[in-house]
Amino acid sequence: KGGVKMATIATHNGSSLSQGHNRRDERYTSKDGHIDPNGLHEIWFDKDIKKMYHELFDEAVEQFNQEEKKADRKIADYYQKIKADKQKHLAYETIIGVYKTGDTVSDETKKGILKEYCSTWEERNPNLKLLGVYYHADEPGEPHVHIDYIPVASYAKGLKLRNGIKRALEEQGFTGETRKTNPVKQWTKRENEYLEKLCNDRGIEIDH
Repeated sequence: KGGVKMATIATHNGSSLSQGHNRRDERYTSKDGHIDPNGLHEIWFDKDIKKMYHELFDEAVEQFNQEEKKADRKIADYYQKIKADKQKHLAYETIIGVYKTGDTVSDETKKGILKEYCSTWEERNPNLKLLGVYYHADEPGEPHVHIDYIPVASYAKGLKLRNGIKRALEEQGFTGETRKTNPVKQWTKRENEYLEKLCNDRGIEIDH
């Protein structure tokens, strides 16, 4: 392509995550044959999930318990309540990367793009509270970043602040009911567009 820098980008969203794996804790990685023990991995942000639940939700839980008359409806520990709920997820994960660049784009440039994407996360996503950000260049394939977060949303009745992905995204302006316009789809599109812009700013065209 005559020296044109081309790449593909990807953002994968899901609710299965392992902070132990992402931190490269040996208790987790010793079972993973594909991770290079001498490879590069960096922790850009990291919080303890239980502590973070207390920081985010304790005030709302305390208020709820004071107003709740029935003892059996009071919340002893919101983290444990969500953990036990089969319909809920304690946290979510997005994996992002800039791929298939060949020799046209250095790993340092790609790392700079990923770093800028992560450092501006909370400006774009005030309701998706960062739990951890982990850079992995120690696996087959190209370097990528795991971003773990807890979605926080406001409610008028009951517990005023809760873990709720759809509501959190709606509060950020992503509304829609159909399969094509649902908040997660809209949000993913916006995040992909932002990642593409960061590539374009550095003269990298994205092949869709």
